[in-house]
Amino acid sequence: MIYDAVYTFDPPVDAMALQMRLRPIPRPGQSARGIRLATVPDCEARRTDTDAWGVVVETASFPEPLRRLRVNADWTVDTRADAPLPSIAPGRGDLVDDAGRTAPRRDPATAEADAMARAVASGWTYDLRPPAAVRPLATLVEERRGGCEDLARLCADVLRRQGVPVRFVVGYLGARVTPAARRHRRHAWLAIWTSDRGWCEIDPLNDDRDVPLLATAWGPALPALQPVTGHFATGRVTGLSVEIQVLPAHI
Repeated sequence: MIYDAVYTFDPPVDAMALQMRLRPIPRPGQSARGIRLATVPDCEARRTDTDAWGVVVETASFPEPLRRLRVNADWTVDTRADAPLPSIAPGRGDLVDDAGRTAPRRDPATAEADAMARAVASGWTYDLRPPAAVRPLATLVEERRGGCEDLARLCADVLRRQGVPVRFVVGYLGARVTPAARRHRRHAWLAIWTSDRGWCEIDPLNDDRDVPLLATAWGPALPALQPVTGHFATGRVTGLSVEIQVLPAHI
């Protein structure tokens, strides 16, 4: 996989700091593969940490004013559908619904969990256009339209209200293996704790095994899982452009 993003700031920003979750989630039993990460200009300081869910997070800082920043990374992802997620036990955050309540926990079988998620997704109209703002869940229930993150939020809330531990998974929806019918694009789906398999990945929007899910991060809260997040100390941004391309790496 190849990730390439260009950020343009007008006017330049000062003291930029970035967090990058570009590494695929490690899968048990798989060989570790490296990731090459570069920025232009080079960062002054870089730190590598592992978050509470086993995802490697790169932190980089740029003390000089920035008008343009490029982030490039490439890595190899195992796209086997049966590759399990890390067996990190569910916590309280995996059970808290949108209203801040926690139901008594129960662990359904994988088939039941999948059926529950797809029942919530029934009749959903997938819309690639980004909304102007994050919509309340009640609006999503009424409109039954939105993107992958909207549906993931709705499914997670319904399942958590029934005591099912749920985590959000973010990454990329791959192109079909044969033929290449779509380009890779950012995507969000769910991991549900089940009695027979532990964490089980479920994509309410897709059930096609020929479309690989390329996970880069997971956790109980969706906003914290973006691939690149950052802040700057001073300055005012009047323009920002982002160009992202994710492609199969030709070896």
